[in-house]
Amino acid sequence: MTAPAVEAADQDLRQSVAELALECDGKPLDGGSIGYADGLAEVQPTPSAALGNMLDLATTPWPQLPIRGYRQERRDQHRALLSFDVDARTRIAVVLVDGLTDYLDNEG
Repeated sequence: MTAPAVEAADQDLRQSVAELALECDGKPLDGGSIGYADGLAEVQPTPSAALGNMLDLATTPWPQLPIRGYRQERRDQHRALLSFDVDARTRIAVVLVDGLTDYLDNEG
């Protein structure tokens, strides 16, 4: 597969994992991703720091999401699942992956 095809497949997998973690009655919204290569974000040392960086940016595509209150549900070697719960039910799920390179050529 070409690099864009791999990236698209990886995005689909992250979206599927996040959707499975949700405990909602309605249809989940497609969250998308943030561009590390185009200067919109910088890689961070931990999943929590990466999520905070994504949500704290002036250009975040998700200004309606809470900035704090997420917990790490799972983490393996290359990705982590963070969630935000309301009344003990997961309402927001985010999958963060490792191995990305940002616009400063930092990898994280």
